[in-house]
Amino acid sequence: MATRARTLLRYLAIGFLVTSIAGVSVASLIAGGPGSLTEARSAFVTSVHLAGGGPPPEPPPEELFERVKYPAPLGESWAYVSPPSREGRRAGVVYVHGGFDWSIGALSWSCLPRENDQSGRGLWRDEIALMLPSFRGNHDNPGEPECLYGEVDDLIAAADYLATRPDVDPDQVYLVGHSTGATLALLAAQMTDRFRGVFAIGPVGSIEDYGEGGCLPRGLRMKESVLRAPMELLELTRSPTVIIEGNTQPSNSDLLPLFERYRGDAPIEVLGVPGLDHFSVLAPATEVIARAISRNRDSGRPFIDVQDIVDVAPQPCDVSRLEGTGTAEPATWVERPPAQWPQMVLTNEAQFSERTALSGASAFFLEAADDVLLLATARHLTGYAGGVEPPLDDAALLLPARFARQLRSWTVFPRTQPERSSNAVGLAEPAILGDWLVLTLAAARPPEQVVALRLASLPVSRGDAVYLVGCPYEETDCVQNVYGGRVTWRMDHRFGYTLDPPVDVRGFSGAPILNEAGRVVGVFSVSEDLDTTDDGRHVEAEADDRLVQHASACRRP
Repeated sequence: MATRARTLLRYLAIGFLVTSIAGVSVASLIAGGPGSLTEARSAFVTSVHLAGGGPPPEPPPEELFERVKYPAPLGESWAYVSPPSREGRRAGVVYVHGGFDWSIGALSWSCLPRENDQSGRGLWRDEIALMLPSFRGNHDNPGEPECLYGEVDDLIAAADYLATRPDVDPDQVYLVGHSTGATLALLAAQMTDRFRGVFAIGPVGSIEDYGEGGCLPRGLRMKESVLRAPMELLELTRSPTVIIEGNTQPSNSDLLPLFERYRGDAPIEVLGVPGLDHFSVLAPATEVIARAISRNRDSGRPFIDVQDIVDVAPQPCDVSRLEGTGTAEPATWVERPPAQWPQMVLTNEAQFSERTALSGASAFFLEAADDVLLLATARHLTGYAGGVEPPLDDAALLLPARFARQLRSWTVFPRTQPERSSNAVGLAEPAILGDWLVLTLAAARPPEQVVALRLASLPVSRGDAVYLVGCPYEETDCVQNVYGGRVTWRMDHRFGYTLDPPVDVRGFSGAPILNEAGRVVGVFSVSEDLDTTDDGRHVEAEADDRLVQHASACRRP
């Protein structure tokens, strides 16, 4: 990130750059003379034409987007755009993701970790018509990729198209970009004043800042670099712009003082966000931007503050029905020998539309607020690891209505005891908290002699005692075993723990891990490259505790 010397910027600073572009010197442009980036580009034809092409983008989930074509300068090009709203006109937002491949696809509805969620999901709001354009040379769009040159024209054309949508207020069109998408957004802000606001998250000042990993070939004319360098003409920015970057490495935060210095009198605000990096800043920043747009439609340019982004950097509350339900009080049965603990682990039988079934693995009941009964298991079981082919798409794990359409049935019961079954009927909440999948149930109470568990009030620490409750596939008559252990490591929302006795952990995905109080501290998750005995039994395993961390942080008043 921004590791190469910014040669062009240095030349500007000491007055050496006098290259003329379209009859107007860059130096005079930056000094505030006549002209603009549009004028500078008007008589220039780029020689950069990169390899591109590909099939049309896959159809998106109809609940989220329509697949459309917009009139780009070289011809119609693909985009995703929010379905029309019946609630009148609303703000429009064009979102451009990072990277040098500006195609569109499943990234836009993927369940991605909050630390690097490039889907743009923070902009999903009913008050916003969201557009995700692809550019020249991507998919079967006309033209060839031009490495942040012609793509600027495509981006502006996409915004013009969005403004014509019947549910979009043409005076309320915004632009949000991340990384290379942010660099592209800065160039667009210098080309036009059509945006109500531009939010560039993690841009660079020059195409040269991308170094060897960039898209610009070597040995080109200076003009090719200058016209792709938003820092060069920053003072001529025409649309109100906010530049945002995390201050923690890896990031482009070393450029923020330069953006501040060279913005001149342009309508630009520069925000460095402490504690976040180039990737972790994206999700909270887009959420704050979306909220500001929704709240400030009639009061000028949306105002956002660094502290707003910091405050929502952890997963915001009000996304789980289990928030604040953790307890430190010991379960009534925990003093008994583990062999006498009540039945808690269940197995799954699930059928889906046009997919193979899930049969096996583990699940357990959880008590939510107001005595609501929920079912918890591992999210990865809805894919190849659970035998589900093709896997449920991520949109189904985010949108309860879509999940309901793909689910035919989901039954859980103690192994070997299918007569004690319960039925899950839908997605209780978006599956965005690590490997947790939480489902709603048809019944209000568990079957007789099956206990519903509660979350622990706090996550475990290294050295804490834990218990894995489950059954290995190799024990065909197993109903429930308990394996003791201690936490040996923690990293983010996962932890490792020993197993005593060692066990073949196939069949444990989705099983509960309990603390000494009998409260849930994790769900058994995918465990790879862990120590085993000579006969293949695991002496350690992994758990995901993101839901526990989140529920603990979001305590109810």
